[in-house]
Amino acid sequence: MKFNLLKIFVFLFAISVFTMSCDENLLDNTLDEEDLVDNTDSEDADSDVFAIVGDATGGKKAGGCTKITWDNETGYPRTATIDYGNGCIEANKFRKGKITVKLTGPWKTVGSVATATYENYTVKSAENGLKTKIISGTTIITCKAANADTKTYKYEIVTDSKIAQGDKSNAWKGTLEIDAEYIGATVTKVTTNGETTGTTRSGKAYTKEVTNLVKEFGDDKCKYFTAGTMKTTIGEGGYTLDFNTNKCGEVSYKYNGITGTLDLNKYNN
Repeated sequence: MKFNLLKIFVFLFAISVFTMSCDENLLDNTLDEEDLVDNTDSEDADSDVFAIVGDATGGKKAGGCTKITWDNETGYPRTATIDYGNGCIEANKFRKGKITVKLTGPWKTVGSVATATYENYTVKSAENGLKTKIISGTTIITCKAANADTKTYKYEIVTDSKIAQGDKSNAWKGTLEIDAEYIGATVTKVTTNGETTGTTRSGKAYTKEVTNLVKEFGDDKCKYFTAGTMKTTIGEGGYTLDFNTNKCGEVSYKYNGITGTLDLNKYNN
């Protein structure tokens, strides 16, 4: 009897050690901050290009080194080329290359479609920034509703894009809804909802749902999201990012009971 009890004790002890080891591996290996950053980068790129295309095709005059040219001055369809030349600061980021936009009608007219593609288009946090992001793919933006009195508009974005950094890339596709606010011809604020699927730079497939994700535009505005959440599923796990921290560049995360904060400035210098 004593021998059987001893065997049971040894067995239970081995199981507990194995379980603790698995738990430690889960904590050490599952949470990859790079995956979290990839998910914020993709949403940032979509809201970013929306504001750029909206400003350029909606009547805002180009500034700095940015040049906007049209294949014809009147009538639709027509094509706009947004050219950053050798690089300049636009919307708090250093940009180079070109974005080409084909429009079926005026930007703020319901039913109009703008299709954006990229040519050697790169983004950095500053001219001397260390991390260059090469953006490629196609972004299709459709005006779904317009209220000129309140200067609010609703758009649908169908995205199929990629960000390359070094020899790795983060790719995603999906459909998003954007509520946009304007002052004159300038986009000042966007709120994004929707779902995308993609693959992180580490090769992990994911599904992501964004809810009331807010970004404001202007020289004095935070260059990151300032409100809203992202819920990402990777395999059988996942995490939630919460931008309601009241601190520019800081996002809180939760994964399998693990909570913490992430400083996006650390990854965008």
